[in-house]
Amino acid sequence: VHAVIILLSFCYPPLTSCHTAGTGKTMLMDMFYDGVHVSKKRRAHFGAFMVDVHKRFKAVKDEFIQSSGEDRIRTFNALGQVADGITEEAHLLCFDEFQVTDISNAMILRGLFTRLFENGVIVVATSNRRPDDLYMNGLQRASFLPFIGVLKEYCDVSPLDSGVDHRTVDNEGEPSVGTVYLHPHDEKVSSKADAIFQVLCSEEGAVVEPRTLHYFGRQLSFEKACGGVVDVTYHDMCIEPRAAMDYLEMCGHFHSVIVRDVPEISLGERGAARFVKLIDTFYDNNVRLVMTAAKSPSELFNRSAIKLSPKEKAELEMLRDDLGLRSSDLKTSFFTGEEELFSYLRAESRIKHILSGSYWSTCLEKNELLNASESSHQEHAS
Repeated sequence: VHAVIILLSFCYPPLTSCHTAGTGKTMLMDMFYDGVHVSKKRRAHFGAFMVDVHKRFKAVKDEFIQSSGEDRIRTFNALGQVADGITEEAHLLCFDEFQVTDISNAMILRGLFTRLFENGVIVVATSNRRPDDLYMNGLQRASFLPFIGVLKEYCDVSPLDSGVDHRTVDNEGEPSVGTVYLHPHDEKVSSKADAIFQVLCSEEGAVVEPRTLHYFGRQLSFEKACGGVVDVTYHDMCIEPRAAMDYLEMCGHFHSVIVRDVPEISLGERGAARFVKLIDTFYDNNVRLVMTAAKSPSELFNRSAIKLSPKEKAELEMLRDDLGLRSSDLKTSFFTGEEELFSYLRAESRIKHILSGSYWSTCLEKNELLNASESSHQEHAS
């Protein structure tokens, strides 16, 4: 039996007046994944999974071209081989945040998942979108629609929406407030962040020094790192050109990250999408986060509509012409900012949870288990 179970929290119409984050989907996924007795299983954020799929896809194609020549690549089912490789590693796939916003992902999902289902892989996922609403108004969505049919053929959908964001409340029902989110920007806040950095470093048994990570032909440099702790700025992480894999790589090296000088973030501005990706990635990987910011968590994201200058409007028209779009196509989420607005709501919810003592305790417990597992593995290896 092939099955997909999708745990959903959603509202309709999307993004009108409700906030669907924090309804308990991830908690249920945690309970399921920890309790299910399947030897070959994999848990991943869906975005991270797709990054891995694209890496595998390129590697398989490159290997085929090297052995058989580029002229035969059109008849080669590289995606099928990628799916077969994933099947060998995991009979159960569990995804957090199943969503589609990237056209490069949208175009390959049908072929990938059809092969996975044919191979007998079971998929359990959390999402904030119904299958019918995935990639809503996305570019070339007509080519994506067959994948929705595949999902509806295999999936059982279980809506979860209590109307309460449980990340933002403690046992008394009040917003969680911690000492790891410092605002507004001033010398006092900067000194507090310095003190937190020193406390975290004192637990590492290492020295503060610059560090550079090297991976997949990329490198990421930090001025201040100490063991599993790193001190960075918003500009370093979000204004400089960064990709999702950069944040994922950081999660493999740092359990605690201080991000300084986070400004008020407006819809569509430079760095906003990267900041949301940073929050999502660190949250999904149980990274402890300390922030200094211009505004409180509830005020950090300016959700007003995108305001374009005459120059920006002209550039948007040029982009529309370059893409061959009609005026009606500007209603896509790419141009309206719908997906960004939804991601802001989710990021705000997650930041509020990151403030809580329960989040930090969970991170500590998971890091201790990981360290114990790694130590045991090294002992057996030696």
